[in-house]
Amino acid sequence: MKEINKAIVAIDFPETEVDEMVRLINAATVIRCSASDSDTIRANLKDAEIAILGKGLSGLVESLGPDMRWIHCDAAGLDFLFCPALADREEICVTCSSGRSSKALSEHVIMFMLALNYQVNNIWESRKRREYSMPFLSTAKALFGQSAGILGCGSIARELAPRLKALGMNTIGFAKNTTELSGMDKIYHGEEGLRKLLTASDFIISTVALTDETYHLLNEERLSLLKPTSYVVNISRGSIIDEPALIKCLQEGKIAGAGLDTFEQEPLEKESPLWTLPNVVMTPHVTPPQPDKHEVSLKVILDNIRNYRNEEPLRNVYKSYYRFSGKK
Repeated sequence: MKEINKAIVAIDFPETEVDEMVRLINAATVIRCSASDSDTIRANLKDAEIAILGKGLSGLVESLGPDMRWIHCDAAGLDFLFCPALADREEICVTCSSGRSSKALSEHVIMFMLALNYQVNNIWESRKRREYSMPFLSTAKALFGQSAGILGCGSIARELAPRLKALGMNTIGFAKNTTELSGMDKIYHGEEGLRKLLTASDFIISTVALTDETYHLLNEERLSLLKPTSYVVNISRGSIIDEPALIKCLQEGKIAGAGLDTFEQEPLEKESPLWTLPNVVMTPHVTPPQPDKHEVSLKVILDNIRNYRNEEPLRNVYKSYYRFSGKK
């Protein structure tokens, strides 16, 4: 079993849970502090081998010493983990708590899909006018039998695909490496595969991580491939979509609508046309908390501590292709 000389645990979990982390790490020296105690964290990163952090790596990478081998950040996203100073430190493994909200996020997607399908914005306006007749609903279709194209086959897609199959939908995935996923009818790869997904889907759902490769994955040219009756749903990162191009499509009726939880600039600027477009349903980058979110985060951390000491593969490892260099 691997011996650890020094570790830092800077995470604001209950004391008994931090005690369990420290027990499993079993290092000669363990520094415990709050996730917000940046001075203590920086000072001890210089000679630590592992670090369990409650926040990201912003402002900390320059403090990493030569002994550092594993850093865990208790956050779901991967795009914030990349920074140029870390690119050349291939000996350092970085992990995160991706997947801790996947069940709730999959429900969030379905909420958008139902809201768009049943035109809840129009329903609300008719209700305010006390109009019992809602003829626009005559054009609505059940989700049953429609096709959902899911960009990304990670933790959200693993929860979403079986739920959509339970609703009787056809499910199509797009991924870099994944070839099979429970609940997914087929998975496409590469540019040709992406174009097939976009032309075949009634709902295009972004669950993919933001990287240099996926920045503006849905650009003007690819958005032009969508059916005029299709909807776009974004539950991942705003910059997956070229927002001005999406707005243009929505304004010109080139697609039926969009459900958006993330935006290229957050908070969304008050001047954005997205606020007033009748075919858009929005939430402010927030998903209702998943009851077991904390437990999932804790399990990832404890599993990874055991795996590290046993010199086994870690969960939720940051890969080089996840890097996002901050394009605007």
